[in-house]
Amino acid sequence: MIQLLFLEKNFRDRLQNLEEFSAYSVAVWRSIYDRFPEDEILNDLLAKLKEQSQVFKSLWEKHHIEQKKVSFISIGDDQGQIKQYRIHSSLRVDEDEDLNWCMYIPLS
Repeated sequence: MIQLLFLEKNFRDRLQNLEEFSAYSVAVWRSIYDRFPEDEILNDLLAKLKEQSQVFKSLWEKHHIEQKKVSFISIGDDQGQIKQYRIHSSLRVDEDEDLNWCMYIPLS
């Protein structure tokens, strides 16, 4: 999701709450990265995001960390209608701190 959010302009253009969701996403991703700072895959992704997205880079440099919680995202579809989702997530599933989930629940 972090790559889609910062490297796909078409996706970013459709988000109605882009600034808020971007800041939240970087803060959550930083909390994951900080747990595994030596992970090669995470480091490669971090380098790519910082190189290709000035928005990501500036948010990353703020050093904000946030735990996953209920959040919201608003996405515009191809017909110009806005769809809103409540995001539920957990950093730990079945007592495994390396296993987490994230669900996007449509709001009616």
